[in-house]
Amino acid sequence: MNADLHPIAFRFTQDFSEAMFDWLFPFVVVFTALFFTPALESIRLRLNRVDISTRQFEEFALDISDFVFRAERIREYYRKGWLEPDEIDPIIDEYYRAVTKIRSKELVYQYWDRKYWKEDQKSLFQQALNAVREVDRDIREFGDHNPTSEHIGRLEMEIDKLRREGASLLVGP
Repeated sequence: MNADLHPIAFRFTQDFSEAMFDWLFPFVVVFTALFFTPALESIRLRLNRVDISTRQFEEFALDISDFVFRAERIREYYRKGWLEPDEIDPIIDEYYRAVTKIRSKELVYQYWDRKYWKEDQKSLFQQALNAVREVDRDIREFGDHNPTSEHIGRLEMEIDKLRREGASLLVGP
């Protein structure tokens, strides 16, 4: 018996392979489109959500950091007695810009907190915002009267608390 394929059998195998590829490729494309597109879309949406969450969290962290820096400068000026208007007024103006920025976006931060941030970050976020309010209240009291060393000490404690809350928030629980 001859083991070689007959020319007609070879042609049939080749034609069958080509026809199968012609039908198989579109079938694989349609199958992929029908079954994997929703999964890919879901993955894309999750990645976008993580990206948005990360950018918003970084923005909040930068605002907190700027606020802490400005508050510490005010504390330092009051502690050292640099209270001449030409010395302290620019520092106070910078502080008010920072506090206005963070406090005016407070509702936006709360929205981001509910929509994007992890559950374990929510309480840390609220603690950080409460610490911002406490520091701001203490600094605003400086304008009401000449601050005593006790008042400056209390401000130092509030700023340290804010630093800890901010660091806890950034590091996570």
